[in-house]
Amino acid sequence: MNDNNTLKRNTLLLTMATIINKGLQFLGIPFFSHWLTVGEYGQFDLLCTYISLLIPIISLSTHEAVFRFNVEENNKNKRKANVTNCFVIYSINLCIFLIASLFIFNRLPLTVYVCFIFYLVTELHSTYLKGYLRSIKRIDIYSFSMVLTTILMILLVTVFVWVFKWGLAGILLGYAIGTLMGNILLCIWGKWASMLYFRKCSISNMWALVRYALPLIPNDISWWVMNASDRQIINVFIGDVANGVYAIAHKIPALCQVIFNMFSISWQQEIVTRIDSPDANKLINEVFNTFLKVLLAVGGGLMAGSFVLYYFIFDLKYFEAIYYSPILLTSAVLIAVSQFLGGVQIALKKTFHNGISTVIGAVCNIWVHLLLIGGLGLFAAAVSTLISNIVIVILRFFLLRNKIRIQIEKKAVLAIIAYLYFFTNAYLHGALWKDICNLLLSVIIFGLLNKKWIYEMCTK
Repeated sequence: MNDNNTLKRNTLLLTMATIINKGLQFLGIPFFSHWLTVGEYGQFDLLCTYISLLIPIISLSTHEAVFRFNVEENNKNKRKANVTNCFVIYSINLCIFLIASLFIFNRLPLTVYVCFIFYLVTELHSTYLKGYLRSIKRIDIYSFSMVLTTILMILLVTVFVWVFKWGLAGILLGYAIGTLMGNILLCIWGKWASMLYFRKCSISNMWALVRYALPLIPNDISWWVMNASDRQIINVFIGDVANGVYAIAHKIPALCQVIFNMFSISWQQEIVTRIDSPDANKLINEVFNTFLKVLLAVGGGLMAGSFVLYYFIFDLKYFEAIYYSPILLTSAVLIAVSQFLGGVQIALKKTFHNGISTVIGAVCNIWVHLLLIGGLGLFAAAVSTLISNIVIVILRFFLLRNKIRIQIEKKAVLAIIAYLYFFTNAYLHGALWKDICNLLLSVIIFGLLNKKWIYEMCTK
């Protein structure tokens, strides 16, 4: 990995921004969960999952096409055409959805509905702008905006929920305005307006973007099914309170998942430009094994340290969530592996392979969840998510076998064994000193397995 300075720089920028971003959000969780009832927090989490479902449907995932087409495009007019046509697709589909939403979400209170739609629109535009920034290789702006937007969100939610007591509508409004202000800064810093060239709008160019992105839509929806449909099933069979507990159980895994997703973004940027080079297979193996060691070490460390959050930070009414978090954290690790493999498929322009593997995983998720929920309750949601992600990883390895051969190094195998140790101990909570010793052990293991990576990151 000595020659991969761009990959290291982008990964470091995105990881640092994500750690700060999610760290700030974590600081807000004890306050938000205290200011809102368990039912309100469960509803907020459910509405956020609807947003994550609707974004790929409304956008047709064309921001991914803009990234893939523009990252290697040298003709400025063609780059402008892609950015402009993507914006037109977003705008037309958003107008259609806003009309449909009047009927789909007519049971929501008016204030909650308005704030929910406001937040959806700002998140949709944020997704588009981030795809644009990746296409022009401005990861620095992308990273800084994440931190700034989160700070604005937390400040606004504090005012609307704690000061004004606006409850669910207040937290949605705070997130929406914070995202909007972040989007305005993205437009200015990224010089987005200069890339709009409406004379270049054409049906053929729009169709080219949609045709590339179409297989990504079932892929994105299937990820939603695995990550978010659990909440809907829990809501129907168990209720809002259980959803609130499950939402808290997802906080540590979500932190892990988002951090590793930042690597996936920079990895896609790197592999797209180097997939046709003679050393592509060697590069993929080197990066994969380094990534796997870091991934498992960080996941094990978060698992070992989770007791701090549940014992001292989160409200005691959410303590039950500690039993679901290790399974969900393992699912987050598997998601990161599947996204790494998916990045290789995107570089090979095999988006259909990504889509079919994720669809199969989503079907497994729903089937297992419905089968087990009567007997296992909330554990059914966690177990079904884990099984579905195992299926996706196996399928993606299988689909890549003819193009890329990935071999796992001995140190990566040791990282897997260490992770299994921390997973087992997560269900054997005893004396506080034992938990502290496991946390220290996880730090030592991380250092030993990743000393070369740590040295390179600190020196370069």
